[in-house]
Amino acid sequence: MSIRAAEVVDGKVINVIVVESLDFKPNLVEAGNANIGDLYMSGTFTAPPITDAQHNACIDSQILALEEKVTQRRQREALLSGDYSFIADIDEQIAALRAQRM
Repeated sequence: MSIRAAEVVDGKVINVIVVESLDFKPNLVEAGNANIGDLYMSGTFTAPPITDAQHNACIDSQILALEEKVTQRRQREALLSGDYSFIADIDEQIAALRAQRM
């Protein structure tokens, strides 16, 4: 029977392999759903906390997606109609996201 095993060094999963026995190599524990980089303590795996840079990158990608919604056509329609509500709504969403940056 194959076992999905995590190699744990200093409380961090450095490798995930499939073995016949956990005795195959030192520092192996049954992996469950663990991934490389996860933390291991007292028999429990947890995902590592995200860094500020990762957090900001996620927010920046959301801002970019919102900015892409304000196409030249949308801008032209707003200018010609005088209805800037769509653009104002996007601007509010972007401002709220920017406030979440670290």
